[in-house]
Amino acid sequence: MNLDKIASALIGYIEYFDSNRTPVKPYLIASLSITGLRKKFYLKEYDSEFYEKIRKENSWYLRELQRMPKGRAIIFVISLFIEVFIAVVLLTILNVQSRVFAALLIFFLLSPSFYYFYKTYTMVREEVGKECDERLKKTVQEIIDYAKDFFKNNQIDATKFPIELRHDDYKGLIYKDKKGINGKFIYTAYIGEIKNEKETQKIL
Repeated sequence: MNLDKIASALIGYIEYFDSNRTPVKPYLIASLSITGLRKKFYLKEYDSEFYEKIRKENSWYLRELQRMPKGRAIIFVISLFIEVFIAVVLLTILNVQSRVFAALLIFFLLSPSFYYFYKTYTMVREEVGKECDERLKKTVQEIIDYAKDFFKNNQIDATKFPIELRHDDYKGLIYKDKKGINGKFIYTAYIGEIKNEKETQKIL
């Protein structure tokens, strides 16, 4: 049993659910940066019941995200159709032989629609993150509590597993660093015991 990979999976889930609270972390950046999620099946093998509980919470969150305004969805589909049509016509007229040039042309023509979709999706994530903040926070806290016991029972060095968060309102973490990016704060924390109530959520 690889305890380090299970620990990474727990940290990954903490960062993932935290990143969906407002202010949300850009989806692409979150997906690429939260490497622990790639090891989630180690957690499934270790504790399938807890894994299923987290998976159900994620399924609930993804259902909440299915709120893209119909008007914006229609605009996206129509603009994408028009851009694909223009791309096909241009490729036919220009008789493009180079696959690289054809790919660049298609990317250039379709990028406005996908950028529009990305901005709209981010807007929806912000709205859902704000409306569902308490539940997302509760989910993060439950994973932190589970991780604390896991780290303690298996004598895992928490300093090997730093957590990058956008919020500092969780219990059971030792916050070690704080930096501002684009007017928003990023916190680096570790699973750890808080010595006394006065030190709760203290930025060291």
